[in-house]
Amino acid sequence: MNGFWNAYSANVEFALVAALFSLSAFLGLWSGVLSLAPIAFACGAAFTSARIDLDHPGLPLMAHLIIGMLVGAALAYVSSLILLRLDSHYLALATIATVLISRVIVLNLPQYTGATLGTPVTRIVSTWQLVLILSIVCLVFNSLRKSRFGYSLDAVREQPEVAASIGLNVLKIRRIAFVLSGVVGGLAGVLQSQLMQYITPDAFYVDLAFVSIAAAVLGGAYIWVGAVVGAFVYAALPEVLRPFLGNSKNIANGVILILIMVFMQRGLIDPVAIKRITRRLRNSIASPSQQRTE
Repeated sequence: MNGFWNAYSANVEFALVAALFSLSAFLGLWSGVLSLAPIAFACGAAFTSARIDLDHPGLPLMAHLIIGMLVGAALAYVSSLILLRLDSHYLALATIATVLISRVIVLNLPQYTGATLGTPVTRIVSTWQLVLILSIVCLVFNSLRKSRFGYSLDAVREQPEVAASIGLNVLKIRRIAFVLSGVVGGLAGVLQSQLMQYITPDAFYVDLAFVSIAAAVLGGAYIWVGAVVGAFVYAALPEVLRPFLGNSKNIANGVILILIMVFMQRGLIDPVAIKRITRRLRNSIASPSQQRTE
């Protein structure tokens, strides 16, 4: 067991943070918006935390996490004022542009970010803290799903016109979801920088954005659990396939993802399918008891 942990502890830690990135992307999907912008918010939060760490070393982890969440929320709110004026694929493209712009900003602020050289980060987070943080975020998502706001998000995602006709403010609901994605993205950005211990403009770029979205869709874009499962599956696939495919493992990842999208369009975790299977099991259990009664 110790040998396994020594070999794969870093993979597990990055998978835990990847789950947070995936959850931040899921919030956009939950409101009916395909958004890669949380990675840009994570970038701003990570470099802000790193700069504060250089100027004021010794701050506790909680302070950095709060700073990251506040920065992510602020960036998300300001961006939402512009981005949410768009719709459909135009909005998705605009969020990709947001990620590209964040890199340009980092490159043009060398006195704060180190530009192409990047900036060091002092690691103060432990594995158990990562597990605790992800667990708390999952509890929040679970409570959110059963709340009035969660049901509003479901309505806005499925039928925004119908949701508006019954009095829901679609723009306001999406803006709140956008800001929440900034909070989770900022949190993930700070933790990612802690694990990397040295961040550059390429640390938060489009590849991370696409992986976050892909993990959310792979796991199941209709329930928050899917985002977590998808992140861990996406993190595990390269290691599982490495002995068999070597350098071709990334191609296999893409092929597997396409197959899942074709044959399991609702992802690995599908609430509708789970309810259907549960109903069948209940009926199969009830049928023999009914026959004995008769």
